[in-house]
Amino acid sequence: MESRPFLHRCYGIVWVVLLGFFFASCGIPMTRGQHWLDTKTAEPEINVSGAWNSPEWGAAEFKQEGRSVTGVLGDYHVNGVVSGSSLYLVMYSGDSVHYTADLKAANKDSFNGLYSKYTIIDEVIKEPGDRGVIRPITLTRVSASQSQ
Repeated sequence: MESRPFLHRCYGIVWVVLLGFFFASCGIPMTRGQHWLDTKTAEPEINVSGAWNSPEWGAAEFKQEGRSVTGVLGDYHVNGVVSGSSLYLVMYSGDSVHYTADLKAANKDSFNGLYSKYTIIDEVIKEPGDRGVIRPITLTRVSASQSQ
């Protein structure tokens, strides 16, 4: 009889450890996402500050200072950079990056690109396969008349 409570405690410990591994594997460490952004070093040619909309993600709001971008895209906080006419984003919660995106300006009011979950998008594009799924993403600037 005494071995049964011991086994129940062991099962509880095993579940806690497994859940810890599961949650640790859900996302990229923020430092790795920031390192990826730091490799995008061209001078910004565009300004993305303002309200945006994405059919895939919903509403977005960005603030650009120099080449650095912060804001919200859908349900996620965003850190990013503008490098040339490209926008690179990491979407995160807590200290884990859940998505990365690489977007190119179609014009000053729209972007087209790709995003990936739990992977750095450059790595998935370079070595496609089971490392991550690539999906399209578009962003369109919300004009003042649309937001009123």
